[in-house]
Amino acid sequence: MTWTYNNIIVEELPEDCVGFVYLITNKANQRKYIGKKLAKFAKTTYKTVTQKNGVKKKKKYVVKLTPIGWNIMGQV
Repeated sequence: MTWTYNNIIVEELPEDCVGFVYLITNKANQRKYIGKKLAKFAKTTYKTVTQKNGVKKKKKYVVKLTPIGWNIMGQV
């Protein structure tokens, strides 16, 4: 399975790309499917913090954007 854009095969996405939308057409019955793929995502982690009054609270941290692997799991 390959990705094409304007009849050019796409091997890697540009650095500033957030994601893309794609269209798949089933050749047997001409049904169309629309999907999206994110190129990068931010991971959110939580850390338990004890406040001065002794109350424990979960604090949210956002880790930097990381690229998603482009391994294709199967064919459509």
